[in-house]
Amino acid sequence: MDEDQVAETPWYEHVIPRGRHNLLNILVELSRLFEQKGESFIIIGAFSLLIRGVLTYTVLWDLDLLFKDRESMDKFIEAPKSPEVEIEHLDEKLMVGKTISSLHTAWRFTGNWLSVDYILLPGDFDFYRANPEEEITLKSEVTFEGKSYRLNLPVATPWDMIVKKLLSPRFERELESRDSLSVDVRHVFHLLSKYGDAPAFWERVAKKAAYLKQS
Repeated sequence: MDEDQVAETPWYEHVIPRGRHNLLNILVELSRLFEQKGESFIIIGAFSLLIRGVLTYTVLWDLDLLFKDRESMDKFIEAPKSPEVEIEHLDEKLMVGKTISSLHTAWRFTGNWLSVDYILLPGDFDFYRANPEEEITLKSEVTFEGKSYRLNLPVATPWDMIVKKLLSPRFERELESRDSLSVDVRHVFHLLSKYGDAPAFWERVAKKAAYLKQS
């Protein structure tokens, strides 16, 4: 199974046109920060499925950055950024919940603001990182309107995303409500449609589910 297989249409074509340059510039900046700071974050959520070619529809995308711990998040916040990027913190402080803590921010190089959420989920960072480095790190070069964007980003793999979604209380509630428009239900459907016939996919899902059970 080729996890970096992409759809025929480049993934960025599923980003609203006025937001493409901004998003690509932000991804380049995140690539730079990742290369300088190492594994301080990993991209999770729906965008990880878009950039890996699983989701192929156009919505107003945002970025979810999962950090290992509060110290890693604070170091990322304090790290020098490109002078060309504007960053606004939409929360005055880290919003701490029972199972998740988050800080909502917005980034912009040009055009519209992009929502970038900093997230802490106990144990999840190690779950996503428990794969070979080459499976986690997504390297690509995107050419858009004559400009080249070099990306080197830690991105959650589809099998990890489906395990987390299937085991989440929210997914259980959405199944019980029979909400066919649920985002999580639609994402799981896309994943099963793309990988469901591959034995290697199910072997990995079983392996990662066992990892969660033991952790």
